[in-house]
Amino acid sequence: MREMIFMNNQFSGPELHIDRFVLHNYMPSNTTIQFHGVEQRNTPWSDGVPGPTQKPIQPGRSWTYRLIAYQYGTYWYHAHARGDVSDDLYGPIKINPGPDVPQPFHLISNNMQDIEAMQKAEKNP
Repeated sequence: MREMIFMNNQFSGPELHIDRFVLHNYMPSNTTIQFHGVEQRNTPWSDGVPGPTQKPIQPGRSWTYRLIAYQYGTYWYHAHARGDVSDDLYGPIKINPGPDVPQPFHLISNNMQDIEAMQKAEKNP
């Protein structure tokens, strides 16, 4: 039998929709979280790589990651210390475009019915 790492009492970790993320380390070892694929422009200390970009988060300590999303899409987060990722410390991230970002549906189809269907599907995943 093997112990697992839970986030917010669940596995896999919760889907994140965030601009800041507070990690409270209740594990017996150091850890960090990397927001995989999320560009860390002007926030390199939130990249989650222990050593080059941040100090590992000690047991019983907390760290606030502050993210500025420059691109939208679907990503994932995962532990970046020791074997934490193989012990199930990971989950999805969804970064939505801002309301002022035009949707590129016209690049897929010029048919207004198609565009309306894509807009409807986007609102009801």
